Amino acid sequence: HSLKSLERSILGFVGIKPVRESLVGMVEGSAARREKWLRRMAYRGRQGR
Repeated sequence: HSLKSLERSILGFVGIKPVRESLVGMVEGSAARREKWLRRMAYRGRQGR
């Protein structure tokens, strides 16, 4: 609900579209998995996703 609320009330209001989400969980797990997620998020950020 919080992501949908953010999309509608803030991002939609100022005209940011489309909005995509990436949910990441278990970041307290292994360091290797955390690094993989960080690389993936950095890549997606550079791609504008």
